Amino acid sequence: MHHVARMIVLGLMSLLMACASGAGASRGDGPAVVARDVFIEPEQLTGLIGGIVPPKEPIVILDVRPADKFEAKRLVGAVRVDIEDWNKLARSPGGAMDAPAWTGKIRALGLSGFENVLIYDDGAMTRASAVWFLLHDSGYDRARVINGGLPEIEKAVPGNLLTSGPATPPAPGTFIAKPGTGTLVRWADRQEVKAALNDLGRQVFDARTMREYTGEDARDNKRSGRLPGAVNVPHTTLMDERNRVRPAADLRAMLTAAGFEQGKVLVTHCQSGARSSLAAIAALRAGFVPVDNYYLSFGDWQSDESCPLVK
Repeated sequence: MHHVARMIVLGLMSLLMACASGAGASRGDGPAVVARDVFIEPEQLTGLIGGIVPPKEPIVILDVRPADKFEAKRLVGAVRVDIEDWNKLARSPGGAMDAPAWTGKIRALGLSGFENVLIYDDGAMTRASAVWFLLHDSGYDRARVINGGLPEIEKAVPGNLLTSGPATPPAPGTFIAKPGTGTLVRWADRQEVKAALNDLGRQVFDARTMREYTGEDARDNKRSGRLPGAVNVPHTTLMDERNRVRPAADLRAMLTAAGFEQGKVLVTHCQSGARSSLAAIAALRAGFVPVDNYYLSFGDWQSDESCPLVK
């Protein structure tokens, strides 16, 4: 049994390493980057975290849920990420490129850069995707998102892999963040998205609800509507009835039917970055590359009166 468990772990670790090895591919504006699937299914976890893990390839599990839910139930060994704190930095002036600040936040999770990271949330898949993107943008390329989040994890793993109560903070890691170096999904700012509206080689993927897209639901924005030419595919449609991101073939068919073309830069956005991050990595799974993520999204866009909107 130990031999079998070890073989499962080695196989899965090879998969994770393969995921990391392609990160240095040239980004550019064409389809040079090979599509990558950054999801891992919950059924793979028992062999991965319940077996014998090679000491040179440690696994760090990140839980992106509120503190009370984290203490109530979580995967054994999980470290909590305060996504609200991360977003505060991401949205502050100059925060996206603040290398020392991102270095401190990522090191606080116990990360040094050589660990394989598994990320989950409450099943919405948006917050886990946001953490994946912010890690990736800082140059951390060894992370994957657990499909379906904790609700699906609970169904797939034995009870001894779940725990509760306060957690001991990990020892700080040594990772050095390099913001803006993500190669699979690149951080796009407002000016780049403006330019994309008139670029036939780019297409804008609006992952908000239909009511947000039409302008009926303004949220807390002063202005409402959509970016000219943007195509709406609500993020919830990317997932099945279990809240798992759909298989690659289904996503590919869905995005193709919506009018997206492979080889053109796909620019995702939502209201504040989480749904757009999910849309971005779902597009990766479907084989639509390259991908840009306008992480500051519609909340940032509508705040600038020079940015056009359509209702």
